[in-house]
Amino acid sequence: MQRFGRYDARDETDSQYRSLRSLMTPLQYLPAGTFGRVTELLGDVQCVQRLEELGLARGVLIEMVSSGSPCIVRVNGTRLCFRSSDLLGVLVTREEAA
Repeated sequence: MQRFGRYDARDETDSQYRSLRSLMTPLQYLPAGTFGRVTELLGDVQCVQRLEELGLARGVLIEMVSSGSPCIVRVNGTRLCFRSSDLLGVLVTREEAA
């Protein structure tokens, strides 16, 4: 799988990447009311850049407000609506509410 985004978790040690990778899930699979932290953005440079401009950058905490297609996520206090296909390249790790 090619990675065109600016950040690639493989820049870290291989063992850290493998353990992190096993915990990552596409954002679209978070259930409503749960939180996730963006760990990786996949896709072509333009798609990754657009997601970052919308606030979906590595390390950002996201809340899944309404799952499904389209889904609604809360990023830094702002609600954003996406189709499922838009979120396939956003990988997150689940987190507890802050």
